[in-house]
Amino acid sequence: MPIPLPFLLTSNRAARGALPLLLATFASAAHAQAPMVVTDLPATHALASAVMEGVATPSLIVTGAADPHHFQLKPSQARALSKADVVFWIGESMTPWLASALPELAPQARSVALLDAPDLPLLPLGEAEHEGHDAANAHAEHDDHDTEDHAHADHDAEEGHDHADHSDADHTAEEGHDHADHSDADHTAEEGHDHGSVDPHIWLDPANAQIMAREMVDVLSAQDPDNAATYARNLSLLQASLATLTTQLRATLAPYEHTPILTTHDAIGYFARAFELHDILPVSASDASKPGAAHLSALGAQIAAAADQRDTLCLLAEPQQNLSLARAITGEVTVEDAEADLSGTTLAPGADLYATLLTDIAAAIATCTP
Repeated sequence: MPIPLPFLLTSNRAARGALPLLLATFASAAHAQAPMVVTDLPATHALASAVMEGVATPSLIVTGAADPHHFQLKPSQARALSKADVVFWIGESMTPWLASALPELAPQARSVALLDAPDLPLLPLGEAEHEGHDAANAHAEHDDHDTEDHAHADHDAEEGHDHADHSDADHTAEEGHDHADHSDADHTAEEGHDHGSVDPHIWLDPANAQIMAREMVDVLSAQDPDNAATYARNLSLLQASLATLTTQLRATLAPYEHTPILTTHDAIGYFARAFELHDILPVSASDASKPGAAHLSALGAQIAAAADQRDTLCLLAEPQQNLSLARAITGEVTVEDAEADLSGTTLAPGADLYATLLTDIAAAIATCTP
């Protein structure tokens, strides 16, 4: 039976009217396609998740209780890298395996090493040693813990560290951070970073986290201008939450400003800088280096001097770390163990992980120290 002509005309007109709408919908969806983002560590992933809220969810490579320095990519993680438009990672000194994987697996992706973020104030490895975190001198000369005369000049008010404004500042030279004096190199993006001697745990200072997040937003907005306003709005919300977090944790840690904290290697320098913890005693500069005899001798003297001031010392370690050398150095001194997951590999991933990570470290110090 033939279809009536009026029905055909009506149907064709309806189809012709719907076609531009369908095409516009498809074009809008394609135009608004967010970049595929892959991140290295849970802390990096948390910051990326926060700035990408409402747009897309980034992928995370290092999951579970894994060692970020020595990680084996699974096939699914390699596939995620191969599909990435942008890769946010700390840098080669933190994840050397990723440095070698990126050219092969993600040659077209925008690789963003956050250690190279502009205005990011870096600390050399061993910063706790040569910045003057000297418990022996501090307690021998200042039994009353007078911060104005404390040996740690880099943290004194005379150098202009206005930590009340620290939450929204970038630790720039205007705040008194002359980071050119921390090493032979000026750790700026313009002159290049000597990543072999830089402490890569940059995320442990919330002011650094703000700089890292801002770098992410700059990259994402260039890649995805349609969502630039959302990225900018998310950054503002993140900055406000980080400012609140900083204020809260500074209050929590204030009583422990001059409490000696023994660590297996120099990994919490940024955390110590952010929250004014002056007596950090690292056994070695990094987990890949062995301390020299002179350093171990000086460290033993510092521990002995600190033990004269308190009955118990705090040994802060990451999960599954070898504590044998640290215990050997402490000798007869009573040591209280505390565990802190500095990378967040044991925490539930997501935007909330960053605050949980820093809060857990502060809680570990507060419960560990006498």
